Amino acid sequence: MALRKDRRGVLSAMDAMAFLAIMIVVCAGFFAHGHLREGAKEPLAKAVAEDFLSVELLSSDVYPTEDSQAFPIADLIAVNLVTGRGDALDYAETVLDGMVPRGTRYGAVFEYGSARAAIGETSGMPSSEYSCEKEVAGGGLLKVTLRLY
Repeated sequence: MALRKDRRGVLSAMDAMAFLAIMIVVCAGFFAHGHLREGAKEPLAKAVAEDFLSVELLSSDVYPTEDSQAFPIADLIAVNLVTGRGDALDYAETVLDGMVPRGTRYGAVFEYGSARAAIGETSGMPSSEYSCEKEVAGGGLLKVTLRLY
């Protein structure tokens, strides 16, 4: 059996397969690029604030006490705002430093009754902002406003 010298059919089939493979990769890239851009528009501040308010800290870490009971961070911040004692705001800043994506600046404002405190940056045009109120154990509501820049 003689080997056929006319291989144009095989060559055109291989060319079509290579073209299809390249087009699949290009289309997948377009799809992924569009999907990533849409995901970046989601309100990130809401997710960070909700995660932040679910954190619990040991009372012995915030106040000089022998009791090492876990309390929600909102309760400890409210006590700090009323009494002016404790390290709850310092711990809140440390927690937010770990939760906010790298390269993103943030500012948080806490209000409880007439007391108010802010951590992070509080000026500029935020790219994402979220505000909510959290009920605290001592009664009343702690208002939290988180801005991401």
